[in-house]
Amino acid sequence: KMRLAALLAPYYLLNFLVIGSYAILRRSTISFDHANYYDPLGLQFELQISIVFGVTMFFKYLNSTTLISFIGTFMDGAKMYLIGMLLVADWRICIWYCLIVVLMAVFVREPPYEPASDVRSLDGESLGKLVLHSDTPDNRWLVIFTVPWSREHLPIIRQFYDLSLKKKFSKKIQFGKVDLSREYDLGAKMQIRLKKQFKEVPMLILFENGVEIKRVSLGDFTDHKTISVEF
Repeated sequence: KMRLAALLAPYYLLNFLVIGSYAILRRSTISFDHANYYDPLGLQFELQISIVFGVTMFFKYLNSTTLISFIGTFMDGAKMYLIGMLLVADWRICIWYCLIVVLMAVFVREPPYEPASDVRSLDGESLGKLVLHSDTPDNRWLVIFTVPWSREHLPIIRQFYDLSLKKKFSKKIQFGKVDLSREYDLGAKMQIRLKKQFKEVPMLILFENGVEIKRVSLGDFTDHKTISVEF
């Protein structure tokens, strides 16, 4: 469950403001002349694309375990949708809109996505005790190794937490997370390269009885694959 107070964070308020500003920007692209009415986008085309976007978001909502996860997905999708619409309507306005979106992405950080779940924070000691050297039979862990400054990992983080809330997965597997900015030595130990060009963070590793079974990194999600499909 989500506390509505979370939506008062600057990140959400500014995003809602930017999305809502489309109505004003859209009206400025329409020419109201006494003799002619000119709309470069066209109401029918706009309505058709809006229906497609709405249906897409509906299915995203059905697949989201938490409301905050869906809101994050909706805002990202809505900004891309509006950029496309403004590009058709008036490319000059679209450029200014893109600039605002980029500035927000740089200077306004999304709050950490950590809903109520069974995801356990792990350090070097607990990773060794609970995951790598545990005597518990059928001990399965899916551990995500992240760094807080990367924005690219946010969609994967949402998937990870959503997956941990689904009973069919949580009954078979335990979920853990490691902050490599604090546990830097673990990155080297687990052979995870932190530099951005390698696209290895976030890294998800599946362990069974202390043995690594599979690992999936950021670079493996370029084709819109999901964690559940990869594992």
